[in-house]
Amino acid sequence: MKRIGLIFVGAAFLSSWAIAQEVRPLGVSLRLGTFKPQGRAARQQGEGWVTGGVDFKIRDLKYTKDQGQYISISIDFAGSGDFSTIPATINYVTRKNEYYWFAGVGASLINIPRPLGQVTEIDESVELAYQLGFGYDFQRGKSPLFAEVKFMGNGEDRMNGFSLAIGVRL
Repeated sequence: MKRIGLIFVGAAFLSSWAIAQEVRPLGVSLRLGTFKPQGRAARQQGEGWVTGGVDFKIRDLKYTKDQGQYISISIDFAGSGDFSTIPATINYVTRKNEYYWFAGVGASLINIPRPLGQVTEIDESVELAYQLGFGYDFQRGKSPLFAEVKFMGNGEDRMNGFSLAIGVRL
């Protein structure tokens, strides 16, 4: 499942980048960073997991020169070893100049290993997912660069955690 998540995020990055060469702006944000899980068993896989994601802006609610509000769809991946989470959320985003805040809710596909004697079995489940975060655009223009911090939570407490990522808007 971890490979599927990485393949999905990689394909989203590449296809968005290829499309961006033709048309601007797309309303797509790509990010890559690190995820710090809060669960003890998950942290044993490592303190900093790989995370990546893509956001699709789907509707402006209110927009002026210096501030705006919109709805987006976000798909992320965070994983290490046999642990992984792939949340998909619908988000409310509000911007003020180069700063933005967001909150979202959705569902997450979770993989957690469970030891069974000499064998480890992977438990897959779909859980409630939610996120809350803020970000900063370092560069404005055609392809702004940004940094983002967010809490990624879900119904499986062991997979809750904080994400720190950098990205580009297309």
